[in-house]
Amino acid sequence: SRGRHQSGKSALDAVTSRTHRRFWKEFNRLPGHIQCLAREKFQLWLRDPFIHQCGSSRLLEMFGPVRIGDHYGALAQKHGELIVWFWIGTHEDYNNFIKQLR
Repeated sequence: SRGRHQSGKSALDAVTSRTHRRFWKEFNRLPGHIQCLAREKFQLWLRDPFIHQCGSSRLLEMFGPVRIGDHYGALAQKHGELIVWFWIGTHEDYNNFIKQLR
């Protein structure tokens, strides 16, 4: 289904990924070429979810930022083996979003 994905086995256990409806609302606002790039990055993430996380080799407990080109990114929250993607947008929007959380 659109909001649920199962990655292949990696060095660690498989990870299940879902998307929040807010993610799709923001995704649909992105320019078409960024939507395509986001889909490509997601496919790379599915192959190895542990390598595309802030340059680290492990998933972060709270946020899992993934870079999408030079000016965009996506955020996820980890719940056990479930990753919920809840935000996507520009780096400027990301900075504003993080400020709101503090």
